[in-house]
Amino acid sequence: MTAGLSIGSAIVDYHTDTPSLALMGLVTGAALGAAQAGVMDASNRRRIIWMLAHGTLWALSREPTYRRRGLIRSIPLCPPCRSSPSSLG
Repeated sequence: MTAGLSIGSAIVDYHTDTPSLALMGLVTGAALGAAQAGVMDASNRRRIIWMLAHGTLWALSREPTYRRRGLIRSIPLCPPCRSSPSSLG
């Protein structure tokens, strides 16, 4: 889960708007689904379906979860990280 969230966050440049959250959820869910599929006692077809379904469900769940918690913003989570050194002073 950590790897998927780290990769997903980097892909969307740490933004928390709705499309960014959906993409983060897709990447995180697919990574988690792939890890789970790796230990499933099932055919390769079912493993792929599991991974894709898991990613899709995570993508759909991120926006309502973050909206309810008031975490959706259109700015990066770490604005000072994106600022120039002179503007931090």
